[in-house]
Amino acid sequence: MKRKQLNDILEKDIKRSNKIEKKVSITIIIFALFLSSIILFIDQNKVRHIEYSEHGNIDYKVYLKENDFFDNNYLEQNNQYISTLINNIEAKFKYNLSLDEEKVTYKYNYKIIANVKVTDKTTKRNLYNKIETLIPEKEQKTNEKNININETLTIDYNKYNDLMNNFINIYDVGNIESNLTISMHVEIVGSCENYENNLKNESILTLTIPLTTNTMAIDIKN
Repeated sequence: MKRKQLNDILEKDIKRSNKIEKKVSITIIIFALFLSSIILFIDQNKVRHIEYSEHGNIDYKVYLKENDFFDNNYLEQNNQYISTLINNIEAKFKYNLSLDEEKVTYKYNYKIIANVKVTDKTTKRNLYNKIETLIPEKEQKTNEKNININETLTIDYNKYNDLMNNFINIYDVGNIESNLTISMHVEIVGSCENYENNLKNESILTLTIPLTTNTMAIDIKN
C-alpha cells in the first residue's frame, strides 16, 4: 500500500514537472519571438544615413591664334597666357558620384552657365553682371550606384573679352576687374525610406578666366 502511494506521488511529481517544463519552454519561445519582433521592428525603422563620395575635375587647353613663336596650336593648363594670342579655350568638366548603398533611387540634374562680372577693385561691388546658359539643364532618374558626367565645351574667349573692352571704352570706367566664370552646377536628390538625409547634395565646379588683361592665368575650383 505504501509502495502504491509512493508510486502515485512520484507519478504526480513527474507530471507536474513535465507541465512546468512545458510552460517554461512555451514562455521562452514566446519571449524569443517577442524579442525578435522588437529587434526586427527597430532595425526596419531605425534612421540610416546614405554614405557617398564625389569627385569633380576640370581639364582645359588654351588654343592659340596663328603666330611665329609657339610650335603647338595650344597650351596646356596651369600656365600664364598672353591674352592677344588666345583663340579659344576647350574645357572638360568631369563629375563622379559613388554610393555605398544599394537600391537607392535618386535623380540628378546639371547645367553649365557663363557669368561675366565686372567689380570695382576698391569697393568690391558689382558694376556689371551677365549670366548666359551654355548647356541647358539635363535631368535623369536612376538607381545606379555610380554616375559619371562628362561635358566638353569650347569657350569663345574673344567674345567675352571684346564685350568687356567695349564696356570699359563706352563708359570710361577704371579701377575695375572683370572675369568670366564658367560653372557646372550638379544637384543630387535621393528618395529612400528610413534614410534621414535622403541624399541631397549640390556641387559646383568653376573655371574663372580674367578678362581685359595683357596676360592671365585660369583658376579652377572643384
